[in-house]
Amino acid sequence: MAGTATVAKEKAASLIDAAKARMAETTGGKIATAINKMGNNDTPTFTGNSLAGERQANPEAEVAAFVNRDRDSKSA
Repeated sequence: MAGTATVAKEKAASLIDAAKARMAETTGGKIATAINKMGNNDTPTFTGNSLAGERQANPEAEVAAFVNRDRDSKSA
């Protein structure tokens, strides 16, 4: 019984390795390999409010602009 489990584990590992090798040869796999080779020095970091820049969100103004969008275009 233990021998069967060992053979099954080895076969599963072999299938996984074969699948990884096939994926590495795809375009996506090659892109992923190139990105990984770039290292972590080129990885962007996002801290604070870096995605929005220095501008702070103003939800009330955004809602008002949305609600009044038709009124502003008709008065122009």
